[in-house]
Amino acid sequence: MGSELRHGGGLRRTARTTLAVIAAVALASLALPGVAMAEGESSLALPGLPPAEGESSLALPGEAMAEGERSLVLPGLPPAEGETSSLRHYDVMELERLVRGEGYGSVERDENRVLFKADGSQYVLFLYDDGDLQLYYGITGVQVTTEDINQWNMRRRLSRAYIDGEADPVLEADLLANAGMNDRIISEFIKVFVGSASDFRAFLRDHDRGDTAGPTPAALGRDI
Repeated sequence: MGSELRHGGGLRRTARTTLAVIAAVALASLALPGVAMAEGESSLALPGLPPAEGESSLALPGEAMAEGERSLVLPGLPPAEGETSSLRHYDVMELERLVRGEGYGSVERDENRVLFKADGSQYVLFLYDDGDLQLYYGITGVQVTTEDINQWNMRRRLSRAYIDGEADPVLEADLLANAGMNDRIISEFIKVFVGSASDFRAFLRDHDRGDTAGPTPAALGRDI
């Protein structure tokens, strides 16, 4: 029994030693301002204390940062109060500039839409009164059935297809403005849709039931 107790006491001393080592390591990784960090380390900045030169701080949500600090916002966490957000609504002139800046060709605009080309195909970016955006791509010279279009819609995400009043297939996608937008969101929206339209053309060629030479861009006389 005595040996067992002595052995138990040794385990407790070992545990205390281990905890002390862990605490020392943790304190070493909590860098105080002005203390240089090892290469590759990041510091947890204390609120109100600026980080050392060249350091970036990991700010806890809701804590005010000292002047000159740069906060690292964790994914899924809202920005701290006072941090500015770039999410907003766009007007048609801003959309035109963005589309041009992304390198798309034949860019034109009118009151509520921006027309542009990608890979030789024509697209339309509509701007609604509430700030929502809609991308439109239409095809003529191909004959498909509603069953074909339903097959596309069942197997694809992020866009929808239908047959319009002139029996031409159309592809559309919407971007809601409820929470605001920024350049990156709109650019990715366009990029994803252009890729989806490319797949849509290939799908139409495979399901074309007519004797035409292949799909061609539809006329753009669409109102909203």
